[in-house]
Amino acid sequence: MGVEKFVELLDRLHVTVKDVDNRLIWVRLLLDTLQFSEGTRHLSRWYLELLMESSYPQWGGDLFYNPQITISLVEAQEWDKLECWIGTVWIMWPPGTGQTLEEDLERLMVLLFRQRPGAARKLTQWVESVEEVPESFGRISQKAQEAVQWGLW
Repeated sequence: MGVEKFVELLDRLHVTVKDVDNRLIWVRLLLDTLQFSEGTRHLSRWYLELLMESSYPQWGGDLFYNPQITISLVEAQEWDKLECWIGTVWIMWPPGTGQTLEEDLERLMVLLFRQRPGAARKLTQWVESVEEVPESFGRISQKAQEAVQWGLW
């Protein structure tokens, strides 16, 4: 089955977090779907929210960040999806993930906040609902919000 048809099937199912018995399987399935440009384009925001709500830091060890996903979302100007994706990354990748990832996320957050200033509040609420919030999230979020507010970026 092609990725596009699979995404259509997912959209018809309209699964919620409450419907998912094994969240780790769904996290992996959705992450695998996002690896394809068709998946990134066609997967609805609903499933990006499911991915974010199903993600926990202790599962992040063998999952990886794919910058191509963020590039696809930015190019398509999918700001709702980008908001969910950034939330997912912050929830899944614990502190100490590396300077490159933090710099990428900082740039993405600034770009997102410019387009959608309300995203700052939503991202903070999502990430703070998790037990272990990466310290870098607060620092980068504050820096990004200030940069957008003062027009520094």
